[in-house]
Amino acid sequence: MRKSKCTPSSPRPTRPIRPPRPPRGVSRVEAHVGYWLLRASHLVSVALGRELEGAGVTITEWFVLRELYDGERRPSTLAHKLGLTRGSVSKLTARLAAHRMITLDAGIDGDGRGRMVALSAFGRSIVPVLAARVEAHEQALFGDLDPETRRILVAALHGIAHRRDLPAPPMDD
Repeated sequence: MRKSKCTPSSPRPTRPIRPPRPPRGVSRVEAHVGYWLLRASHLVSVALGRELEGAGVTITEWFVLRELYDGERRPSTLAHKLGLTRGSVSKLTARLAAHRMITLDAGIDGDGRGRMVALSAFGRSIVPVLAARVEAHEQALFGDLDPETRRILVAALHGIAHRRDLPAPPMDD
């Protein structure tokens, strides 16, 4: 057997380096439903975030306030419904309580177990104001859809989430 006499300092033949060809049939990102959903989601969340920021709340705080508008809830119920961790709900409720938008009861024996979260009078009065902003935002983005297209879009997205048993979207608060 002959040993190769190549050494690290041996010159290698020079050939132009070509990037690998993409495999045939690779679709463009614009061909994917997920790409368009991601773009639309980004547009909706950024614009809604700006709209609600003008009222002094975040999107996640809005979701908590809107959920509480239907009645008091346990923090664990809020966490499950909104796709948040219990720690996030704890921080959110502390912030909302500091702004006097919600009330936190002491729970069983004052130790936090069995605690309930509810809207304060101020929180109850601000939810319809925020809801009007959210509705205006929705109208600005999706008002040009005819009712049937809108119904089909919502039904399709709801169906995807339901079939995949997707939790609520994760939120940053």
